[in-house]
Amino acid sequence: MTFPSLIRLSVCAISSSVLTMLATATMAGAAPRDLAPIPDDVVAKVLAHAAAPKDQLTEKLDRHLSEIGELVRLEEAESDQPAILPERRARYEANLNELRVAREESRTRLSEIRRQLTDRGLSDKVRKWDAFSKQVEERFDRVEGALKDIIDARDGAARVRSIGKARSVLRELHENVRNREAAPSALPFPTQSYGEPAGPPNQPGSETTPQYVSQNRPPITSYYAFAGDTLLAAAPPATPPEAQSCGYDPISDLGEDGQEIVITPEIRELAEKLEYSPVKIYKYVYDTIAYEPYYGSLKGAQGTLVSGAGNATDQASLLIALLRASNIPARYVKGEIAIDDKTPLGKDGRAPRWVGAKTYQATAAILSSGLIPARTRSTGGQVRGVSVDHVWVEACVPYGHYRGARIDNAGTRWIPLDPSFKDKTYQAGIATSVNFDYSAYLAGRTDQLPHETFAEQVENAVKGIDSNNSLQDVPYSGSQKPLKIDILPSSLPYNVTKFTNWSNGSPETAILPDTHRYKLTVRVTKGGTDLLSSVFTYPNAALKRLSLSYKPADAGSQLLWNQWGGDLQALPGGGTVTVKPVLRLEGIEQGSAAGTLNLGDANTLIMKVTLEEYTLTAPKCVNDSGSAASPDPDLHCVNKTVYTDIKAGAYHALQANAFQASDRLLAERAAKLIDAVRTAPAEPTPARLDAYEATVGEFLHLSLLKYLRYSSDSTRRIGELAGVSALRGNDLGLTSSELKVSYLFDLPFTIARGGLYIDFKGGIIRPIKLDSTATTPTAFRAETWPVFKLASYAGSAFEHYIWQENARTDAVSTVRGIQYAAEKGTQLVTLTSANIANFNSLMDASMLPYKAQITAYVTDGATVTVPKSTISYTEPGQSAAWNGGVYMAENQGKGYISAIISGNLGGGAALINPRPFSSIFSISDDIPQLAIDRNFSEPLNSATMANGLNRWMFMSGDPVNMATGNMYHVERDMVLKGQGGLPLIFERSYNSRAPQDGPLGFGWTHSFNHYLTFYGVENGTAKVGWTDGTGGEKFFTAPPGPGGGIAANTTLAPTAGVFS
Repeated sequence: MTFPSLIRLSVCAISSSVLTMLATATMAGAAPRDLAPIPDDVVAKVLAHAAAPKDQLTEKLDRHLSEIGELVRLEEAESDQPAILPERRARYEANLNELRVAREESRTRLSEIRRQLTDRGLSDKVRKWDAFSKQVEERFDRVEGALKDIIDARDGAARVRSIGKARSVLRELHENVRNREAAPSALPFPTQSYGEPAGPPNQPGSETTPQYVSQNRPPITSYYAFAGDTLLAAAPPATPPEAQSCGYDPISDLGEDGQEIVITPEIRELAEKLEYSPVKIYKYVYDTIAYEPYYGSLKGAQGTLVSGAGNATDQASLLIALLRASNIPARYVKGEIAIDDKTPLGKDGRAPRWVGAKTYQATAAILSSGLIPARTRSTGGQVRGVSVDHVWVEACVPYGHYRGARIDNAGTRWIPLDPSFKDKTYQAGIATSVNFDYSAYLAGRTDQLPHETFAEQVENAVKGIDSNNSLQDVPYSGSQKPLKIDILPSSLPYNVTKFTNWSNGSPETAILPDTHRYKLTVRVTKGGTDLLSSVFTYPNAALKRLSLSYKPADAGSQLLWNQWGGDLQALPGGGTVTVKPVLRLEGIEQGSAAGTLNLGDANTLIMKVTLEEYTLTAPKCVNDSGSAASPDPDLHCVNKTVYTDIKAGAYHALQANAFQASDRLLAERAAKLIDAVRTAPAEPTPARLDAYEATVGEFLHLSLLKYLRYSSDSTRRIGELAGVSALRGNDLGLTSSELKVSYLFDLPFTIARGGLYIDFKGGIIRPIKLDSTATTPTAFRAETWPVFKLASYAGSAFEHYIWQENARTDAVSTVRGIQYAAEKGTQLVTLTSANIANFNSLMDASMLPYKAQITAYVTDGATVTVPKSTISYTEPGQSAAWNGGVYMAENQGKGYISAIISGNLGGGAALINPRPFSSIFSISDDIPQLAIDRNFSEPLNSATMANGLNRWMFMSGDPVNMATGNMYHVERDMVLKGQGGLPLIFERSYNSRAPQDGPLGFGWTHSFNHYLTFYGVENGTAKVGWTDGTGGEKFFTAPPGPGGGIAANTTLAPTAGVFS
């Protein structure tokens, strides 16, 4: 046999342009790229104590009481029976015996806990536990007595009395608790709603002018820097002698304010990198920070730099911080501006180009949806511009000779600068009209998210128009024009129609007033009484972790708490452990609690975002009970959500969306989590609150940030594909490490960790049709309801996806729950005002706890889609199960959608198991047939033993080929849709059994790296191996050609087996 020779097939040359595409291409059907992956060891450590085993005693008692309740309901339905049937009396007697056994077990458990409290010297806790034990005994007496009365009933009257008594006792001691756990509130509440728009600009003009005007007012024509597409660079007026000194305040005009202007080391280093040049600083902010349409101060300088985007105020903050770091005085200026065109230009107008709209009406609506006062402007009966309340900067710079270039310092004066008003060029896009197929999508579980399915439908539609069309051609997407300047512009790029005052009575300020800042108020209440309240300003809190947790309120509770997760897997109920709420910002306590709670007690969390400069025309936010029927009278309320069933002792990460979840922030928070977990001396438990905050708290915070990012990206993507600007508002939500309260009847017996959930009741979506000419909010909503609805479904889907990605476990959301129900054959019911009266006949008895709330939604005008019965959501190979109801309420008239799962959650619950699984993706069930070679008696399955990757390999864990022991990993970097349905795919593959230096490093190959290896001729047959792009080799034979080779155009025959 000759030595193998190697011939490489030139499949495709990988040029630098292809490598660029690898970094920028996106897939139509790709799940979000995990920008901040959490290693398996970190996840395992964080979740080590996320959920405790179920309490077997309470589970058993619950089952017995449920069986008794079902038997009593059956008895009650047969009202014509003269007496208890003998066979049924026997069942009651059996239930009574089971109840007595459970009573003895409860006495043993109660005594054991009493001994533990006594051994720890907690005499006051022992007294509380004795009182609790007495209550348990009384409840056993009442249920046993009710059962005895049924058994002893010998006539119809006694039967009716005993059944009625038993129903009353069971409802009070058992069913009310179950119903409260399933649906704590009957109030309808939105989980996603339309944002309330701002009105037109209406602030009075200022009687004063900012320094850059009052120093030496330029001619009125210099208010304009743009005329059509041309930037005017008129020479500035001669610098007057008095303007040689700006007259600035060295403290306020050059200093930090602790909120917006914090000159961090990064900002100081950036200013140095930009050579402290006003021109380079201005150009940097203009070119690198994207514009976002919202009003007020939300992120501050550092938040804007980290997120890479911001509105007018936040971009002004970053510009001012960089200027002050360069010892250049700078201030904020406020006024009403007019962005006009000489003639109506539609999508080519300067204002539409700024925000990506196609009409002036849509431009004003996009700005207004971000709480920016805006309106269209008409001249001669033609709409050709917009008026906007706006913020910009004035800076004292060397201006006389080189306008800020700092070639010399002659002519220092105040000048206006606005980096937020940018110009873009747009691709035309492709108009589509695609209706999302909800019936098909909800017919069964899928790993594809709603916006991915929609993208596929849109792609198929545009290819039907022209096969050369691609998904990337659909959006009306813009590219920002870089700013080409060597000196600072002489004026602003728009007309200032009037200056308006800050709260200091002037249109200029060195420090933003509190009225211009977003504030998040967090309150914890019980029975209407505030236990803890703190106000967070969002420039300060935007990049920080905010949490609500609880700590022991007395020494005895602290002693028990310290052993939680150690000697004690669960803590006793009965009021033996008392706690008080704690709010922390980046681990630092905020405020002091005014009261205490029993561990596991329900309390209320209220989160409210306000902006004093924003004023509603009428109250819109829910009141403190969560009801919109009598709204919160605060006209400055931007968003508010109320959680009425927060369990005392659980841990919650809280967040208001400040549009801060950038690639960079996610990566930085992930690095912080990984470091905290890997350097922690032990697995986190509630007993070590600081370590728990830094590990479990950071995990929940990162998961919530990812949810905000993914929901924002998917909402925007859905809008892009439908010709709509679809942005998020200041959403409110939380993630939690939940508590599971186990009950003996209606009494909390033990409290343990109960898993993870996300609860997102405060979603805001701001969709505006790009070519809209509507003039009212109602008309704008009618145009965009399909986008709003699909974005809401995507938001629900991310509530299970977020746990699949980060906790490595399956999870339930409303969307996934409905899919699961349909997959299992459970009928989906649509409830409206026409059939809600027939709820009992339409729905299974298991849905009765949800009847009041579903009815309230329908009464409010919603249509509810709900499985006929509750679901028991399980996943093969997992022991955990989730039980409860799921439903989707859609109210187009009032502009909201509610995605609800059991527990009154507007979110998703994770199935936490002792060992999380390693993949969220479906695994093929195909098992290859063993190929029997004629020359051998033993079976051969070469597919499972091969290098590379194929569908029959059995992988485990990392992944590892279970037949060979080698580790194999694939990264798919790019999929470009190609003509005729053949995509261009680039994948990298790593194989630990291929240690040689490949084209991308040791062990690595790629999908373009195919080659043939010729093994010579043996027994009259030429042998050839084909190594594919995964590194796997397939073997072929052929008749030998001249000289022992293979003749051209010879057909290669595969070897017998799975490849034949």
